Amino acid sequence: MRLRIEYGDKNEGIAARFPLAGEVESTPRCADSALAWHLVRLDASIHDRGTQYSHLLIASRWRGRRVGDHSSVSVFLLGVPASHAPVCDGFSHKDFPQLAWGMAHVIHA
Repeated sequence: MRLRIEYGDKNEGIAARFPLAGEVESTPRCADSALAWHLVRLDASIHDRGTQYSHLLIASRWRGRRVGDHSSVSVFLLGVPASHAPVCDGFSHKDFPQLAWGMAHVIHA
């Protein structure tokens, strides 16, 4: 699934780097969150506070709505550093910084 991600709120310092585009690589299960997380490989890495992020972990902020079930959904945006090992089942969302909130729009399912 291909997504366009727009800035929503919570970090004005990163807002100018949006919109972003990327491809969902996987849907790893989180050990400490019941949310459905999606690992998105960004077309172009972004930088925030001295760290380069090549991927985002995103999950819907809206109860009963999942990423991809509708054309658009509000999401949490967690940064996955370019130097980080792959995100696998059992990851902790606490290991990744929340960069902002955003809106994820499905470009291609």
